[in-house]
Amino acid sequence: MGAHYYPKLVSCWRKLAARAGFRMQRIARTGGHDVYGITTGTAGARGERSSPCAGLAGAPPGGYLSAGIHGDEPAGVWALLDWAGARAHSLRRREWVIMPCLNPWGLMANSRWDSQGRDLNRSFHLDRVPVVAGWKRFIGRRRFLSPAIALHEDYEGDGIYAYYLGPDPAAAKRGIRAASRFIRPSLNRKVDRKWRQEGGIVRLPGDRRPVLGVEGRHLVRHHVAAVTTIETPSELALDLRIRAHVAYLDAVAGPLLAL
Repeated sequence: MGAHYYPKLVSCWRKLAARAGFRMQRIARTGGHDVYGITTGTAGARGERSSPCAGLAGAPPGGYLSAGIHGDEPAGVWALLDWAGARAHSLRRREWVIMPCLNPWGLMANSRWDSQGRDLNRSFHLDRVPVVAGWKRFIGRRRFLSPAIALHEDYEGDGIYAYYLGPDPAAAKRGIRAASRFIRPSLNRKVDRKWRQEGGIVRLPGDRRPVLGVEGRHLVRHHVAAVTTIETPSELALDLRIRAHVAYLDAVAGPLLAL
């Protein structure tokens, strides 16, 4: 199963959490699999229950990182593990929230959808969905350093690109420059047949009617000032895609680690 074997991913995160002092908490169960959230910082190191408000557990607020909401996009889940493992010491300075894989059934099945045929990235307005309900309980009233980062892939993609929702896409531009060492930016004028992209950046308009139930839109409304989502072309070699994701994380989240 390789890149789609969720038990291996969970085992690796358990080992990292134990070594680094992160807190790994089950937030939901769906499709026969547990879904986990990770918190870093002082709260995680002491093994205490995280506060619903960022920073109240002892560490100042950190960033938000997520991967694997679409199970046929595996590069992000392994890149996130690699990146966090290499930067565990810095992550402990603040309370970061990491979602290692929001759709484990989809990862195992190599499917965009969950076990009920739902696109979880169109379901954040539906509290009856177990992963969404568990995610909202886990996140609580936290506020995050900007931008939050989501890792995705595009099976139709001809290169890397990044969505950005917020006031200034400078961080996303920095990320695309770093990731382009491994995969060139997309040459398509539009992505999803509607969003204009230039230089690998798709700046989403804040005044348009939002796509209902998207993770990033929910984050901007309630938890963070900006969100960026990197997309790698899923038909390229897995190793290249993982490297591109790690480079993007380094360029976008790295400065937040230094705060």
